[in-house]
Amino acid sequence: MPLHKNNVGLSLKMKYLKILGSLLCVASATAAFAQQSPPPFPPPSDTVRKVQQPLRQREFKAQRAVVFRFNYSYCFPQADLGKRFGVFSNLGGSVGMKFESGWDLRAEGGFIFGRNVLEYSMLDSLRNSDGYLVDKDGYNFNPQLSMRGFNVSAHLGRLFPLDKNRNSGLFVSLGGGFLQHRMHFQSVSNFAPQLQGDYMKGYDRLTNGYYVQEFIGYQYMSIKKMVNFYVGLEFTQGRTQFARNWNYDLMGPDTKTRSDNYWALRIGWILPIYGANRDEDEFIFR
Repeated sequence: MPLHKNNVGLSLKMKYLKILGSLLCVASATAAFAQQSPPPFPPPSDTVRKVQQPLRQREFKAQRAVVFRFNYSYCFPQADLGKRFGVFSNLGGSVGMKFESGWDLRAEGGFIFGRNVLEYSMLDSLRNSDGYLVDKDGYNFNPQLSMRGFNVSAHLGRLFPLDKNRNSGLFVSLGGGFLQHRMHFQSVSNFAPQLQGDYMKGYDRLTNGYYVQEFIGYQYMSIKKMVNFYVGLEFTQGRTQFARNWNYDLMGPDTKTRSDNYWALRIGWILPIYGANRDEDEFIFR
């Protein structure tokens, strides 16, 4: 008997192959989708994601930083200094280190200037009967006087935080250094030969010595590290003497010790340079 192909068997075999191919396609698509989709359950604890915490909820921990300060002080002289000058200004700056513990160490310097001069007696011996100096052409004139000086010092301070921002709060410091001031004669060299060159040094009341200074105020350093300033009161007690060997109006040296004291309103801008460390307190865990 001749052999014939079994059409029924072939049809079943083709159906099985089609079903198997369809299952393979579904399995491949499912595996690809599973790789792209997030797991339906929370990840294990060792793969918890870190999400940055909002600024208003974050604790700004105390950080070490190199700190530059630029400051202006409006000064009110007292004692002997108040008899010679009225209110004056001090424009200066400092560089120092701020520590995580809240301590602050800095070196500071400033330029002193003012236009309120109260003492003119050093020129009495040069005045004529009308109370004026006489210029080189024989005309009466009065020189304009102002205050000039400088200070350099070292200070140790401490910050007492008042909230979560551990870099802001009540700031106090104690320091001391060298203070110098004198009379400045404006534009007199063209008018008064008696005040030219070394002659002027015999009248300028150059004075210097040491001083102690205290400060109390508020320091603010923002979490974003862009707005940083301080404001407060400073109190200065100076012990100084005349620095010239000879004063023409006194016809000799002046060896008295002076009390050059003043208090001031101070405001300053802070430029901190922090280390490259990001604390875990900046993050919450999810």
